[in-house]
Amino acid sequence: MNRKGQSALEYLMTYGWALVVIVIAVAALVILINPSTIQGDQCDAKFGQFTVTQSNVVAGQAELVLVNQTGQAVNFTAATVTGTHGGSTTYTSGAIAFGGDQNYSPNQTGTLVVNPANDLSSGAYSLTYTLTYDAGSLTNLTATGSCRGTI
Repeated sequence: MNRKGQSALEYLMTYGWALVVIVIAVAALVILINPSTIQGDQCDAKFGQFTVTQSNVVAGQAELVLVNQTGQAVNFTAATVTGTHGGSTTYTSGAIAFGGDQNYSPNQTGTLVVNPANDLSSGAYSLTYTLTYDAGSLTNLTATGSCRGTI
């Protein structure tokens, strides 16, 4: 007479184990697939006192859209780029040439274009940017952040 409960429990256990197996398979796929190839380029949201709202890294050039949150006008004076590119090749920038905006008013958004002297090759990259700037009477302040992705 009371076989209905056992039947329902067997039904739930069978489908419960099937769901557990599916969840494990999906988790294994997410771990095995490199998430950066799915998500594209990624940069830190903050470079010191600056917020990065957008980035674009191509061979030989990086564009960073920055918002000045220092409360003072700033002038970027230098930049260095270090990290890896093309797999495991160590990258250290030569002389950096700026393009785009170098002077930012408080809360201004602008595009800082960093042109490394020796071009980045195609492939995966993981780069750390160190930006040197002057803010008001303070000089040689630094902001550091990193970007990773694929060219």
